[in-house]
This record gives sequence, structure tokens and C-alpha cells, in this order.
Amino acid sequence: MVRALHRDGWGYAALTTRGLVLVRNLPTLKAARVPAPLLILRRAYGMFGSVDVLVAGKPHKLHGSKLDPKGELLGTAGTTAQRRAAAHSATPRRQCITVRRRHLRHARSGAGGAHGPLCSW
Repeated sequence: MVRALHRDGWGYAALTTRGLVLVRNLPTLKAARVPAPLLILRRAYGMFGSVDVLVAGKPHKLHGSKLDPKGELLGTAGTTAQRRAAAHSATPRRQCITVRRRHLRHARSGAGGAHGPLCSW
């Protein structure tokens, strides 16, 4: 049973009681079934109430349903993905800038020369 029909780029996504069916219509008609529970990357956001869903490692932005305008049914049909913390290395990152503007050149001329790089270690 279809609960909601969403737009997915050039195609459509039908939310059913058993999961999600992605239907692409260009250049040929293809359908892919995604079993429940869905992996939701981002809950409803924006003016259209878009919901980002991960399908086979590829994110899909679903929006534009008349039956589910704010994506609440999609949100209840899946689980949100946990955000991974960015891995920071133990070594500090070297950041260098090159001074090219005249007002910065005079202000920083003692630190790296007139056109030389300024580095923070």
C-alpha cells in the first residue's frame, strides 16, 4: 500500500508499508526497492520539507509529496544515521598564506618579506 509519493530528482519515490520504491523514468523506466527501515541522513528541512535518504551508498533528496508535505511519514519509516566525528591527526596542520595586498604587505613585511609566505606552525 502506497503511503506517500515523493519527487526524487527526475524520478519518483513511493513510500509503501514495506519500504521505499525508487522509480527512474529517464531514459528507460527502472525501479529499485529499498526495504524498511530506511537510513535517513537528514530529517525534513527547507521550504519543500526535503528528506535525505541513503540508498545503496548514494544520497537521495526526496521532496514534494501531497500526502506527506513535511516528510513526517518518511521520518517515522526510517532510522537516522549517526554522524561520525571527523578524525583529527595528532600532528598540527601547517597553514601558510601569501601576502599580495598592499595594506597587508606593509603590515606584515617584517614577518615574511614583502611577497613571502606567512606560516603558522
